[in-house]
Amino acid sequence: MKKVLIFLLPVFLFSCEPYKFIYNSNLAVVDYGPYTSKGFFITESPSVSFEYTPIGSVSVVLQSGYEIKSQSKNKTNYGDWRNALYKDAIELLYKKCLEGGANGVVGLKYNYIPEVRKDDAYTKIESNGIISPSKIIVSGMAIKK
Repeated sequence: MKKVLIFLLPVFLFSCEPYKFIYNSNLAVVDYGPYTSKGFFITESPSVSFEYTPIGSVSVVLQSGYEIKSQSKNKTNYGDWRNALYKDAIELLYKKCLEGGANGVVGLKYNYIPEVRKDDAYTKIESNGIISPSKIIVSGMAIKK
């Protein structure tokens, strides 16, 4: 028994790979210039120095994933993978505000939910079936100046 333990000890000590967290750096810049040049007001501040009429709360949720090219009763054809991007979320928010008669957004908030996968090389999550693509959530209050 002692010989078995002596044999197994190095196997346990050297066979497991330690978790490796990969250095990662991301930068996201959202340019409000194209919207302000069209007369649309955007601010992350919850208050402004002018009078406005609140139209309503607005939010956009984008999730990374494969685009659907076509879909029939029995088959779905997928296109390319698209990452959720801040600029796409702002564009959707802008269009939705215009549809509702708003010309601005105050209290703009961003929330990024990173991608998590089962047995991901970066996170080593060891639970069953966890696969969640990254998401971006952008919300605020639509206003009429």
